[in-house]
Amino acid sequence: MTAKTGVTHMGVFVNEENVHVSETINDLHIEFDVEDVEDVESPFPNSKQDGKTIHFSGQTIPANTFAKIKFKREDGEFEVVSWYWTHDDNPEDEKEGKRMGEVKKGPPKNSKGQITWK
Repeated sequence: MTAKTGVTHMGVFVNEENVHVSETINDLHIEFDVEDVEDVESPFPNSKQDGKTIHFSGQTIPANTFAKIKFKREDGEFEVVSWYWTHDDNPEDEKEGKRMGEVKKGPPKNSKGQITWK
């Protein structure tokens, strides 16, 4: 019997929202096509799984920089359905902060439209 090794992916989520400096982007929300995806490496100190979505908070991502996050799922392949940035989530009362920019569909891409999901 072979032990399960799981499937891992690395995503580079670029902050291209060009928001005012008083409303920094410090939270990221990523929806997957399946449940049981976990973050393995992330610049965010806080993460919470809610069904198919992982909510990251507590780390400022300056404009034109990125959050590089490694994910793993033990039971097979998975893909990003959508993702978006927010400002000042409150994990204690589970309230989402102000949405910054639009919800992006599919895996993350860079400014040239190249997919940054491996």
